[in-house]
Amino acid sequence: MSRKMQLASLPKALRPKGKVKKNELNPIKRWNIVTGDKVMVTGGPEHLHGQTGVVLAVLREKKRVIVEGVNMRMKHLKQRYWESKGQSFMAPASMHYSNVNLVDPVTGEATRVKRAYLEDGTKVRIAKRSGAIIEKPEYKPSRPKNLIAGPKDTPSEDVLAVTYKPFTDFGSLGPLPDHVLNSLRGAEEVGAGDEKDGGLEAAEGGGRRRGGRRTARGSKLFSLSSLRRRKNG
Repeated sequence: MSRKMQLASLPKALRPKGKVKKNELNPIKRWNIVTGDKVMVTGGPEHLHGQTGVVLAVLREKKRVIVEGVNMRMKHLKQRYWESKGQSFMAPASMHYSNVNLVDPVTGEATRVKRAYLEDGTKVRIAKRSGAIIEKPEYKPSRPKNLIAGPKDTPSEDVLAVTYKPFTDFGSLGPLPDHVLNSLRGAEEVGAGDEKDGGLEAAEGGGRRRGGRRTARGSKLFSLSSLRRRKNG
């Protein structure tokens, strides 16, 4: 099922907002180009043909790649409050993945690739031009993890230490203070008075005048406390 049909089957509230570009309808499941590969431009604008560079980023959702030193554009940064003016610099812009091909390690020319398995079961990329194996570059994170503990790092023993001790000796607790007991008693007395008032109002609801207004026979009158109890219940 294509992505367009998948989006059409979703409820309107769950569909992504805005128009979906045709380039993003059918995502690529298997990518032969990864970050760190050396590629050559074979399509797009003619003045870019033959340029080579290392892939800096692969935008898989948009089917585009960013190549170092290729398709350079002027980028402008917004002025910040401590700067007199904004910054402008040259940076590589993205280009469609179909405009680049991997570089053959033997001939140094652009080549298409196929996938194969070695005797030990390892999947590799093979250049169709020369039959050489194109190895995948090692992944290098932008922010390498610091394995050496610094003076402000918490030791692993302190991180894994169990410091929570649940309270179980409830018999050692003394009686509640007097002000707490008085507040609890006052709340009980108020609740009992509200219930009594509600009962009197219900009894007087059988057709008698109350507050200069005649009530209908059999109607139910609720006090403020009964309304609160009904709302909470």
